Amino acid sequence: MSDHGRRLDLALWGVAAMVMLYSAGNVHQFARTHGTTDPMAWLLAPMVDVALWACLSADAELSRSGSSPGGWAFALRWFCGAGTWALNVWDAAVSLDAGAIVGHSVPPVLLILLAEAAPRYRVRFAALRQDDAREPGRASPAADGDGGEQDANEATDPRALARAWVASERTAGRTPTGREVGERFGYGVRWGQKAKREALQNP
Repeated sequence: MSDHGRRLDLALWGVAAMVMLYSAGNVHQFARTHGTTDPMAWLLAPMVDVALWACLSADAELSRSGSSPGGWAFALRWFCGAGTWALNVWDAAVSLDAGAIVGHSVPPVLLILLAEAAPRYRVRFAALRQDDAREPGRASPAADGDGGEQDANEATDPRALARAWVASERTAGRTPTGREVGERFGYGVRWGQKAKREALQNP
């Protein structure tokens, strides 16, 4: 893992831990206010937190390898984040306390957005590492003439990199989805689908 990746993980886990601690008291108060007695009232926040922690851990591991966890993981991540937000702001919203709504909204929304951004950052970091790994063996245009220039262009062309990655994944026994290709190289689903089709048509 690169230094950037380590710093990103530290930031994500740090924000997650602080949001969980911040939310524990609010969610406990919410549960008590709505008829849940202790010690059961203390279980509501950890339930959501553990599920979110598991989701973030799995996303981190998959995104490092350029894989997408799929729609169910997206739904789980957003349900946990939205649940944390709702539990934090419910009482403030009912009482129409604008300041409390803002104060209780910022931490969970920050965590949701950071959790969504982190896998995309990891994918781009991985792509940059791949570029760096190719650099020492890249052909010199001056030495090889037009052929060397073509090799250099292919080594920096995102579509060529995507085709090469799809080919390597197929050699390993799996065919990545268009979404996985797009997310790995940071160009979106449509771009990934087109790059995947090109790779399958020109193996």
